[in-house]
Amino acid sequence: AGMVEKRLHSPDDVRRVFMSATGISRAEYDRSIKSPAVNDMVALQERLFKEYGVRGTPSVYVRGRYHINNAAFSAFSVEDFRSRYA
Repeated sequence: AGMVEKRLHSPDDVRRVFMSATGISRAEYDRSIKSPAVNDMVALQERLFKEYGVRGTPSVYVRGRYHINNAAFSAFSVEDFRSRYA
């Protein structure tokens, strides 16, 4: 099975794709998304975004210390990237 590109434009799109991928029910998804554990993870991510100075995605950090400048990479395919940087 190959990768399928899907654009997600709303929380309902995210819910639909997640339910399809995991097989959970809408009620189970809604209950989980509002759980204290998920709220804690979101709060942690928001804190780390501010702490690391994330300005866009994808942003890659190594050990919370080194920010990889993705704009410096230039490749037009996976093979091109491998031949230049791997």
